[in-house]
Amino acid sequence: MLLQFQKLTDEATIVEIETASNLQRKRICVFCFPNYPSKETGRGIDKYSYELLKGLKQYGLSPMSLKDGVVKNPLQYMVKDTCAFATVLRIEADLYHAVSELAAKNMILTKKTLSITTIHDVLALYFHPTAPAKYWYQKSCLKLASKSKMLIATSETTRNLLTNLLKVPAEKVRVVYYGIDHQMFKPTPKIEKEKKTILYVGSLTRLKGVHVLIEAFKLVQKELKNVELKIGGKCKDNVLIQEVLHQPKIKTHVKLLGFIKDEELPKYYRSSDVFVWPAYSGISLSVLDAMACGTPVVVNNAFDTPEYIGEAGVLVETGDAHKLAEALIYVLGNEDVERAYSQKAIKRAEFFSWEKMVKETLDLYADVLNKG
Repeated sequence: MLLQFQKLTDEATIVEIETASNLQRKRICVFCFPNYPSKETGRGIDKYSYELLKGLKQYGLSPMSLKDGVVKNPLQYMVKDTCAFATVLRIEADLYHAVSELAAKNMILTKKTLSITTIHDVLALYFHPTAPAKYWYQKSCLKLASKSKMLIATSETTRNLLTNLLKVPAEKVRVVYYGIDHQMFKPTPKIEKEKKTILYVGSLTRLKGVHVLIEAFKLVQKELKNVELKIGGKCKDNVLIQEVLHQPKIKTHVKLLGFIKDEELPKYYRSSDVFVWPAYSGISLSVLDAMACGTPVVVNNAFDTPEYIGEAGVLVETGDAHKLAEALIYVLGNEDVERAYSQKAIKRAEFFSWEKMVKETLDLYADVLNKG
């Protein structure tokens, strides 16, 4: 029985069950392409899609989903996008939900009226010169997605940017935050180690600030002994990595872990003394997962990151290696500070869950369907 583990005497729970029961009778289609619902790719939107579809099914819904696999090159994208358009054209449903503006393009072009699009960021409006073709396409898709019946923004920051930069009416955007798998990512007793460990997990690119992190680590080494930097993630900038490997003063203290599978991430978070996120691009799910494990976080003050972190981490000025180094030394150089931020991180992480994300998304589905 749906949600039988919850008390039926709880008024909120009764409303929740009624909402899910009504939605079970509706045909809902979730567009994921060009993303793929999976926890294994390391991409945030893929994980969001996975948790969304999983959660909808747990509420008894059987959504159709368009998920035509991972795209590896532009030619493959063009072929699959053409096929996706033809598929979307034939789909008939009561409600359509695109997990990103890229997924929304075909939904809007085929005039699916009762539609919702999730907007994760508006980076294309800021970083267009760094990748003109890629961000021009994303900007075009953002403008198309804004024609959806409703938009989901993953932060108030993104909501405000949509209303200010793309002139989307405020009442057309609802904020639904990302979540955390608290069964997987949770704190454990700290293990004493010889070296202090700084951990980064994400794409190895300059947009993510990895080059700033390397410069900051050099400064940290001058102040603290027995400190190491572990970098996990897919290499997307070979020149950047070669720069790291050819710096004799740091290369023996930097470990390139490569791509880390989702099930292995908790042990890396728990065994690290601080998690660092120097990105120019805003929040990452890796930051939230690290916080849930009780790892203190030092992050850039960029876009929606402060909104997610609150006072539970140390915010530093974007692109400033000296400030980043100072923050890392501040946390690593004092056990009381490290312990305090660990406790704050755990408490703040409790605010975010994938279950909450799914419930709030279901509420939006119901509102859109009721208003027609």
